[in-house]
Amino acid sequence: MRCCSNRSWAAAATSTSARSPRSPSSPLPTSAASSRTRPSGRNRSPRCSPSSWRGFLLLGALLRLSVAARLLSTPVLAGYLTGSAVVISASQLGGVFAVPTPGAHWWQKVAEVVAAHPVMNLWALLVGVSTLVVVVALLRWAPRVPGILLAIASATAVVAIAGWEGRVPVIGDAPSGVPVPTLPRVTPGDVVDLLGAGASVAVLVFASSMLTAGALARRDRERVSGRREFLGLAAACAGSGLLQGFPANASESRSFMVADTGARSQMANLVAVGLTALTLVVLTPVFRFLPQAALGAVVLVAAARMIDVAALCRLWRVRRSDFVLAAVTAAGVLVVGVLPGIGVGVAVSLLEVLRRAVMPHTAVLGRVAGHATWRSADNHEGTRTVPGLLVYRFDAPLSFANADVLREQVLRLIDESDPPAREVVLDAEGIVDMDITGAETLDELLDALDDRGVRMVLARVRTSVRTTMRRLGLDERLGPDAFHFEIRDAAADVVRRNRTTTS
Repeated sequence: MRCCSNRSWAAAATSTSARSPRSPSSPLPTSAASSRTRPSGRNRSPRCSPSSWRGFLLLGALLRLSVAARLLSTPVLAGYLTGSAVVISASQLGGVFAVPTPGAHWWQKVAEVVAAHPVMNLWALLVGVSTLVVVVALLRWAPRVPGILLAIASATAVVAIAGWEGRVPVIGDAPSGVPVPTLPRVTPGDVVDLLGAGASVAVLVFASSMLTAGALARRDRERVSGRREFLGLAAACAGSGLLQGFPANASESRSFMVADTGARSQMANLVAVGLTALTLVVLTPVFRFLPQAALGAVVLVAAARMIDVAALCRLWRVRRSDFVLAAVTAAGVLVVGVLPGIGVGVAVSLLEVLRRAVMPHTAVLGRVAGHATWRSADNHEGTRTVPGLLVYRFDAPLSFANADVLREQVLRLIDESDPPAREVVLDAEGIVDMDITGAETLDELLDALDDRGVRMVLARVRTSVRTTMRRLGLDERLGPDAFHFEIRDAAADVVRRNRTTTS
């Protein structure tokens, strides 16, 4: 099965800007995520070099830090893409309307476009809207046709033939020639300065790339290898640094754009490399007439397709807490930026995991009429509890964070039972682990039950939990007849014992 690293590389290749070989001493551009200003002169800052975080990406692959990607859940992914789509769309409005948007934040750019509507360029708007309509129409009714390429080529041809380069903002002259590999000039004193900045950008590059790759993987039923993403991004950043280019990253809009054109293998990368080299050598004059409004329209389409409305509706319908998590992540991206926004989503995810651990799901079980199956009495109609018997299920590892819940709930249920319960069956299938605090709390619960004249037995106890209990003496205290493979066996044993006692 193909790995989504293929697409990340394709998108990374399109986001790498090579410098002309005629100016090897020109400064290296900064990350796309940071300021795009370029320092002048030969004494450029080493923080501008993609090589500064290539080492962190390679280190992440060697240490198998890709396990951190498990924190990027589906709600975080959906929220990240939604927030990123808004940010990307706002960044392209200035190009479509041909108005300056110097603001640093997306809301500033939107406000600047709205404020400048009296002086917007109607010719640029016409080109942008026409390009957008062509792309959307071809994606809808002729998905096999390279709609983006056709729309961009058509817009460029119209501007060139009609002589609109004076009316519509265009790309203009672009430097040509294949860049010459050059080693970045880094002194030993720069290494310390590079550590913090390099680690921060490496986290941003990996997190955003994994989220983008994960979105495409889920959509097309593919798999993502975090380690391959680390290695691919490290290699791409190394090559970009040698060629004096922008840091390589899996651009959200370009990744979806490449995927929407049908790219599914590394052949897309090879074709992109070939076309890039051909463009640098031969085709750069063509880009002189490429309208910026057409490029903005294409990116707007890609950004809109990043918002998975169906996934958001599914989150709302199935689990509202997951929808809230997606909304918080999207808000984080919009308010504090991409990397902090991802951090907000991950932090909220961890808080949700902590909440589930501290407040685990529990249930009182009853027997389903006509069956030997026991189910939650609150969630299943037709279940019947056995008088004098409490069957209680605890659906979480028993640890210091939630052991009090087990003790307090069991004692409360015993005290409130009518007729009074004399036996407790603890369904321990959900207790996949037990720490020392959990075991000590269970021992305290047994003391409290003894004081009330109530006996406890356990059903479906896992081997690892039984081993912990044996080492702490709980196994011996309960006795061998207190452990059962199934709830029905434990309940039947209790009923049989009560009958024997009564007779």
